[in-house]
Formats: sequence, structure tokens, C-alpha cells
Amino acid sequence: MKKTLHPFSLLLALLMLLFAGQAHATHYQGGQLTYRSLGPDPATPANTRYEVNLQIFRDCGGATLDSSYPLVVRQGCQGTTLTGSPFTMTRVGNSSFGNPYCPSQAASAPCSSTGSQPTGSKTNYEVALYRTIISVPPAAEWTLSSEPSARPSIANIDGNTTLRFEATLNNRLALPGGQFQNIENNSPRYLPQDVPIPFVCFKQQTTITFSALEADGDSLAYSLSNPLKSCGGSNIYQPFSANGFIELPDSAGQPCAAIVRPSTGTYSPTFPLPSYQVTGRCPLKVARPYFEFNAATGSFTFIPSIYDATSDESEGKNKYAVVGKVTEYRKINGTWYKVGSVRRDMLVVIIDCGQNTVPNPPVISAPTVLGNVSFVNSRDSTYIEVPACNYNRILLTFSDPNPGQQLTVFRPNVDSLLQYGSIGTFTLANNGGTTPRLVFQFQPSPFYIGQVIRMPFRVEDNACPAKASQSRIVVVKIVAGNYARALAGVSSPGLPGGLSTDPPTICPGGTIQLEGRVSRPDSVRGGLQVYRYTWSGGNINPADVNKAQITVNPTVTTTYSLRIEPTIGFQQGACSDVTTITVRVAPEPTASIATNKTEVCPGEAVSLTASARRGDNLQDTYTYQWQPANGLAAADLNKPNPVVRPTQTTTYQVRVNGQSPYGCDATTSVEIKVTPAAVAAFTVDSAAAPGSRFNRPPRLFTFTNRSTIGGIISPNNVDSLRWSYQRVKDETGAPISGEPEVIFYRRKGANGPTPSVPLTLTTPGTYIIRLRITEGALSGTQCAESVALRTVTVPRLDVPNVFTPNQDGLNDTFIVQAEQVGNKMEIYNRWGRKVKEYANYNNDWNGDDQPSGLYYYVITDRNGKSSKGWVEMIR
Repeated sequence: MKKTLHPFSLLLALLMLLFAGQAHATHYQGGQLTYRSLGPDPATPANTRYEVNLQIFRDCGGATLDSSYPLVVRQGCQGTTLTGSPFTMTRVGNSSFGNPYCPSQAASAPCSSTGSQPTGSKTNYEVALYRTIISVPPAAEWTLSSEPSARPSIANIDGNTTLRFEATLNNRLALPGGQFQNIENNSPRYLPQDVPIPFVCFKQQTTITFSALEADGDSLAYSLSNPLKSCGGSNIYQPFSANGFIELPDSAGQPCAAIVRPSTGTYSPTFPLPSYQVTGRCPLKVARPYFEFNAATGSFTFIPSIYDATSDESEGKNKYAVVGKVTEYRKINGTWYKVGSVRRDMLVVIIDCGQNTVPNPPVISAPTVLGNVSFVNSRDSTYIEVPACNYNRILLTFSDPNPGQQLTVFRPNVDSLLQYGSIGTFTLANNGGTTPRLVFQFQPSPFYIGQVIRMPFRVEDNACPAKASQSRIVVVKIVAGNYARALAGVSSPGLPGGLSTDPPTICPGGTIQLEGRVSRPDSVRGGLQVYRYTWSGGNINPADVNKAQITVNPTVTTTYSLRIEPTIGFQQGACSDVTTITVRVAPEPTASIATNKTEVCPGEAVSLTASARRGDNLQDTYTYQWQPANGLAAADLNKPNPVVRPTQTTTYQVRVNGQSPYGCDATTSVEIKVTPAAVAAFTVDSAAAPGSRFNRPPRLFTFTNRSTIGGIISPNNVDSLRWSYQRVKDETGAPISGEPEVIFYRRKGANGPTPSVPLTLTTPGTYIIRLRITEGALSGTQCAESVALRTVTVPRLDVPNVFTPNQDGLNDTFIVQAEQVGNKMEIYNRWGRKVKEYANYNNDWNGDDQPSGLYYYVITDRNGKSSKGWVEMIR
């Protein structure tokens, strides 16, 4: 055990520090004012009675404490003073005493205050409590204060001044809309193990806390503040100087120092004492100001970097005032209101602990296998998150870097903080030994979810001549979500854990397996929790209600409820959990086929587009399967939008399939009508024109339409037809070019008459007769034209010079060349007498009553050109 390194110099310094100032001022070192509500004042019901407590710490080397102290209560510094103020605060009970060094070291400065100080004890400070009761009416803010005299000389502020203790009470709150609310309030309470005159070791990192307990559930805000010497008047912070350098331990036999940046300045609430953090390498490092404040816990961490071993007690060069303020806020209707504040004056004393090292931060472990707690060790605090409804065993072990030193852990009333077992239990083992252990056994009720518990601990070694101590805040937060939370889902091997809680969907008539689980198995002392499952909902087999896995086949969308509750352990009823899972019964998809045409010509392209939609807004992905059909290519059977070319009326059918896991499907079809093929055909009847021989022009033709639709002769049903002729060869058989095609009959519209069409051809030659028919589709498309053609011949006309008008039907009239037909004709007998004249001759002179013989004729065309000839008539 390292107790006596540098014993003479260290003891001498301590004795000078502790006892040299007996002849000086009172030496009030610190303390605080707090209050608690006693309820309405029976004498004045509008007022509230408050118990006000003043706790004062004094240096045993100074004068004795007074028997009472005045309490001033007023609104602000110049406002209304509470009736009866100042009030007298009288001493309560006996003093308590403390010291920073081991009992084996001699000391000659026992406190002389009245009280039951043990005979022969060697103490350094005395703690006394003063109290009064006041009746307070509602006001925006009351300031409670007491100003004993005097503060000793210290290094960071002007000394030998009045020391002002102060607290505030806001018991009338101004709400929105001009409303007011009167409240009662209990101020935060400082913990007894956090002494406001801590002794800290030179050059060793130390954490001190002014953490407080809150009885009303208000939110606490911690801050550092100025020391006060009057209402609204602060002590003046003194300048500091580090003389430019800080000596450091030798490094490998080489001297080492740190240059201070900055080396001078002025102390402040956030830098109240010389504390520096050193970085760099020897022989010259850099030291920068370091004073880390944790506003969540009221802790501050620092490294005391300057110590004057020759300082006289009265000079106070190693003493520094630090003030911590705690402000309370209360949430009313969603708005935070300040309801009070308290201040703690502390006096930090830097001592040289020699080679004695402050205790280590505690090491935390959670030996419960399924504890599932999370924890973080920060510089000044230990943070633990504990899930509700779950057993967790947390172990904090304290140790000291100096082997063999015994450690004492000072703690608050942890049982009350843990709600006397509702959150957990606490034990402290081996306290005063080399490795004290804090054992927490948590199994909090869910009613405490969100609650944060701050437990300050101070650990002190037994080094001599000076003991070293360290403070630590253990912050415990009760959280939800990690206890045995119920899950209901369906098997999903692709997901972690194999369970999906997304709402599943099945097709009508389908079945699905539901499974109940816990998100993380809970633990109890001695093993795992055992759970009871209870399902409710539609279509559950009664035999399966209490099974972890059930199979259901709902006919409509149904929500199934699952309760999972522990059967053994702590808080069974409160820790059960209920969850639900909804099984959607998806309607069959509605399939449809869109097409750009419903009736087409044979072989015409038609675009088919299959689609499906749901009536429940559920998105799905579909595949398509067409039945083979006329005009549908095999490569397009799985496409949603094939192009078909039917040659006959065809029904196209498609099956749409939804994506897994439910795969609902539907079938639909569409009929594409194909206009039957129209095929042109006709027959020809031919005869000589009346009054002519059979083999002479003009020739009479009769054409009869024999067209078919769909193989059936239906000449009257075609949409349109057109007859034409075109002379392609002359009477000698020589091809002719440039002859026009002449339309001699046409018709539009079906179901009209289709007569046999006559045609008389007078010019000898070869003709092509064409019949063109077309049939239209309902889509508006005109189907391909069908053409039938025949060749007919009009024989060459050999004009005879003899005719026999004997009415036998053969050569009964005088025939002229075709090109002469229609011209002027004059006929003369052999004596030159005109016997007949025609203005427009048409091969119709049958000799009249003239006798047989020779006759002469003159033909004059339209251009006036005449030609002559003769003909013999034989009767």
C-alpha cells in the first residue's frame, strides 16, 4: 500500500493548509439553501408553507458557527419583501465532521463547534444545518437568501467578502392568454456524499459533481455560475498566470515541461481553477485550458495543474470557489416553465497527493446472458440503458491503480431511486476493500419507461497522508422495445430471423400460416422466460388458439390479434404485449384485353394489349399466357401485347397470373372478326347484234356476276363492284398500246341489285373484261380488291357487196365498215336515181321495195369527206 511517499513534505503542506489560518476570518467554505413544500397554510389558505434549510460548511481552523442566521425573502433585489422577513434560521441537531486525510496522521485542529464530536477525532471541516418555516403567497419569483460573513481568501475571486447563499421559487406561473397558475414546489436536494469542499490531487484528472435529486419530477438544468457576495453582486474573478510553464514528470530520464497557452487570463465560472490538458512530446509539450462540464449530470472534470506548496493558509492560493446552479423546469400543457433554482457554493482545494493516484473509473459488465443492456463509460459518467420487463444483472467494479489500497464508496439512497424494487434492487459488496462492487438487478415495470435515474457515487481511497477521491454519475434510463415484444408474421426465409411482419395477401380460397414470436427472448433469474400465446380473429380453429403457429384461410381481409404474456417472473400482467397482423384477401384481378380493331380483313394486323388491375390498390406484377390461336405467333404467347394476323374470325384468350406469394389469376378473351374474303367471278354470254351476221360486228356481250364471299356466291353482298373493258389487240391480232380502260358499270354499297350487265362492242379486236369487287371491314379498313378478268373478241368486219333481204336473219341488211357507221348514206339505182338517204346510217337498209340489182352509194363522214361504192341486192 503506497501511503508514505514524500511523507514529511506532504504532511507539512497539509498541516500548513489545514491549520495555519486559525487566527483569521470565519472561513465559511461553502453550502446551499434548499426548501420543501409543507402544503397550504391553514391560517392563510392562499399561501403555502415552506421549510427552508441552510447547510453551511466551515473550515475547522476558523471561528465557531453562529447559533442562527437570518433568511431574507423578497421579490428580486429591490422588490416586495415577504412579511416577517428576515426570518431566523436556527440550528438543527448536531454538527457532522469530515477530513481529507487518513486517521493515522496527527492533526491538531479539532473543530470546536458545539456538537458530539468524537473525542480525539482529527477533522478538517464542520457541517451544520439551520432551518425555518415560512408562509409564502404566490408570486412570479421569490428570492431566498442568507449572507453570512465572511468568505476566506481564495485564489480565483476576491476574498474575505460576504458569502451569499441563494435560491428562487416561482410559484405563480403566467400561462398563455393572460391566465395564471399557482403551484407548489420542492427544490432539488443535494446528496450528502457530495461534499462541497472536495480535496483534489495535483496533476490528476478528477470529476466532481453537484448532482441533485428532484422530488416533483421536474426537469433539472445544471449550469456553472458566479459566486455571489450580495443580491445581484458577484465576486470579482482574479487574473491567473501559469508563469509560462508547467513542470511534468521526467520522460526516460529527460526533463519535460509544458508551455501554457495562454499563460495568463482571468478565471470565470466555466474556468474557475487552473486546469490544463497537455499534448505533444517531450521535452516541450503544450498545455491548454481544460475544464469539461456535463450539463446533463452536473459534473465537471478537470486536471489541477498548479499547486503552491509554500502557500500560507491565509493566502488561499490552493483554494478555488466553484458555484453550481440547478434550475427546475415544469412542463404544463406542452410548455416549459421555470419553477425554481438552487445554488451550491463549493471550495475546491488542490493538494499534492504525491504518488498516490485517484481511484479508477468503475468497470461495468452485464453478466446476464440475455440481458441486452447497453452501456457507455464516458469521461465522467456511466450510462446504462435498461429495457423494461427484462431481468438484467449489472456489475460495477471499483479499483485503484495503487495496489492494495482500500476503497470506500459513498452512495445516495439508491433504494428510493430504484422505487424500492419496482425498477430493480441494489447491493454494495466489499465496501472498504480493494475492489468494491455495485450490483444492480434490474427488471423494471413498463410504467417506468422513459424515466432517467442519476445516481452519484464517490469513491475514496485510504492513502496517507492525504486520501484521493473520485466522483462518478451512474445514469440509468428505462427504455422500451428490448423486452419480450410480441411479433406476429409469416415465414419469410429471405429475411433475418425468417419472419415478415408486412401484411400478407392471399387469394380467395387460399391458406396462410401465421407465427407468433418475441422480438428477443426475455430472461428471468435462472433461465429463459416461458410465454403463453393467445390468438383471436376470424376462421381460427379453436384447437389452435394457444399455439405459436396457426394456419388460417380467411375469406375476407381479417386482422388477427396475438397476445404474448410471460408465465413466470416479474410483472407478468404488465409485461404482456399484444400485436396484430392483417391478412388481406385480395380480390381476383380483373383482366382485360384492349384492341385497336375488332373486325379486320384477312391477314390484317391487330394489336392486343392484356392488362390486369386490382380493386384494393394493391400493386402487383403479372405474367401472361395466351392460348394458341389463328394468327398468333408462338413467340408471342407470353407477351402482354402481341400482334396477331387472323385469316378468319378468331377468339383470343389470355390468362394473367399475379406475382408470388399469393399469385391470384384471371382469364379473359376477345373475339376478332375477320371479313370473309371476296373473290370476283363472272360468266359471259355473247351474240351478234340484231340484224347482223353472227361473226360480224357489232357484238353483244352479257356479263353475269358470280362473285363469292367466304366461298359462297353472294354477288349482292359485296361493298362495291366495277366493270370495265379495254381493247388490247386490233382486228389483225396486233397488240395495241394506249387504249383506255373504259368503265361501263359500277355500284357502291352492299345488298344492291346486281343485274347481268350487257355490253355491245363494235370495233373489231381483242378485249379484256374486268370485274373489280371490294369488301370493307368494320374497322374502316378496305380489304384488298379482288379482280376477275375475261378476254372476248370482236371479229374483223368483212363488208359484203351482196345482201339478201329474205328475212332469214342472215345478211338481211346492207352492212358497211364499222368506221362508216353513223355517217350520211345516199343510195342510187343503176339509172342514177336516189332511192334511199340516211343522215345517220346504222346498217339498217334492207332494200325496201326495190328490185334485185346493182345499187350505188355515197357515204359522207362528219368532216365532209365522201366515198363511193356499190352493192348487189338479191332477193
